[in-house]
Amino acid sequence: TGNTTITLTATLANTGTSSRPAVVTISGTGVASKTVSVTQAGLIAKPDLYFSDLLVNPTTVMAGGTINLSFKYGNQGNAPVSNFWVKMAFSKDMVFSNDDLFQDDALITETWQPGYYEVGSGNFDVPESLSQGLWYLILIIDPDNEIDESNETNNSISSPLNVSEPYLDIFPKHVIINHSAGSTNTFRILSNTDWIITNDATWFSVSQLKGIGNTTITLTAVTANTGSMPLSAVVKIFSEGVSEKSVEVIQNPSNEDKIYKWIEIGNQTWMAENLAYLPIVSPSSVGSDTDPLYYVYGYQGSNIIDAISTTNYSKYGVLYNWVAAQSACPSGSHLPSHDEWESLFNYLTNNGYGYGGSGSDIAKSLASTSGWVSSSTAGTVGNDQASNNRSGFTVLPGGICNPGQSFSGMSESAFFWSATEFDTSLAKYRAMASSIDFVQQESGGPKYFGLSVRCLKDDLSAINIGMNKVDNVAIFPNPTHGTVTIKITDYDGRPCKISVYTSLGSLVIKTVQLEEVMEMDISILTKGLYFIQIAGPNSNVYYKKLVLE
Repeated sequence: TGNTTITLTATLANTGTSSRPAVVTISGTGVASKTVSVTQAGLIAKPDLYFSDLLVNPTTVMAGGTINLSFKYGNQGNAPVSNFWVKMAFSKDMVFSNDDLFQDDALITETWQPGYYEVGSGNFDVPESLSQGLWYLILIIDPDNEIDESNETNNSISSPLNVSEPYLDIFPKHVIINHSAGSTNTFRILSNTDWIITNDATWFSVSQLKGIGNTTITLTAVTANTGSMPLSAVVKIFSEGVSEKSVEVIQNPSNEDKIYKWIEIGNQTWMAENLAYLPIVSPSSVGSDTDPLYYVYGYQGSNIIDAISTTNYSKYGVLYNWVAAQSACPSGSHLPSHDEWESLFNYLTNNGYGYGGSGSDIAKSLASTSGWVSSSTAGTVGNDQASNNRSGFTVLPGGICNPGQSFSGMSESAFFWSATEFDTSLAKYRAMASSIDFVQQESGGPKYFGLSVRCLKDDLSAINIGMNKVDNVAIFPNPTHGTVTIKITDYDGRPCKISVYTSLGSLVIKTVQLEEVMEMDISILTKGLYFIQIAGPNSNVYYKKLVLE
């Protein structure tokens, strides 16, 4: 009613270049209607040049060094554009100015239509005049604002660049490649400059022989190591202005190639010597209860060939932490559980292997006939050693490794892991000593200890039982065409041993699962029916059928 000011508010943006018309009608009583013409202006057709997605490698570089750039630039406006400059500069701040150290420029003469973009990349030399410290590499399009754009705030982009002395490092310095052809492993180059790799070995290949900055290098075995000793070579990495670095590369022989002595005792078949599988070697100062570690008694280095050359390796084999012991046995055998050790000792006790023919004092019947510290007590391992080893098991006094301290107990005692955990940090093991006449049953030893291992042949009769549904283990897809996923519900982080058997009971794949979900490639196997054995840390063993199509 009466005189009033009416405000019109746009509820939708006009994203086109043409104006948008409308009519507002005002009606009143007793008078003719009036109209107001309303026009919403359209966008002015303008280009919008921009830079985005700038990546710089390495981000720390020496003056005069080389960096690699990748970036995206284009026109996201609504009008075409041509004849504009692109520049690159180094600045002490993130804003382009005439005081910056100019590096490169280019005049773009072709027409960029709306929506046009390019992805650029290339290597650029950092000016030798750059002082050490933090700089910013700046890319800018239309630096002098000669083009009338709809948005002038996105024409430049920057990335920090640390200028320092040249450096070059590698990690790790020892790389182990599996025995089979096609096996791979990697090491990491950490550098702020360019580098070159030399490799004189023919039994493995190097994924990249030259590059810039931080890079992961993959080494691939060209041939299988069919011998009985590891192959060894040195890869060298060079860079101007820094000392050369080197990586020792070792290809182990197959764990299946060594011929071990085995003996049948009751219904079990046991290894009659200590396991000697040695993929890597560590000094006693290094320990872990989560990563697999391997020791040779008395050896304090990390060179496998040197360790294998020692008398202690030849006689006593290898000492394993519990994680390493889980997957160290050759195909067709496994680390025995607490109950499987107990079955052995019960058989010997019940079948006259005790001292004097009866009883549980069976240690002498298990121990080797020499090498033990002497004991004056009748019936003990160290007394009258020539009468030892009636069982043929041949326990050797290989001692123990206590990481962080040292090796101890050689000639006095023997320690053997079981596959059975006591808790998350302890596992059950068995021990013998020269001064006692029985086998000690230890409830739990720290998993970081290095103990000997005796393997037990797999009992494949279990495959025919227990094939009912296992709720906490899922295998899919099943049937599969090559890759199968194994999922263990409520997985607690402890390793599970995974073995794949043919329908006739032959072991064809053995690995260890260290996470809840694991993918396994079985495409190398022939089509048919297989059984997957999942052996948990508490001696729980499950079997699943799997069909490979």
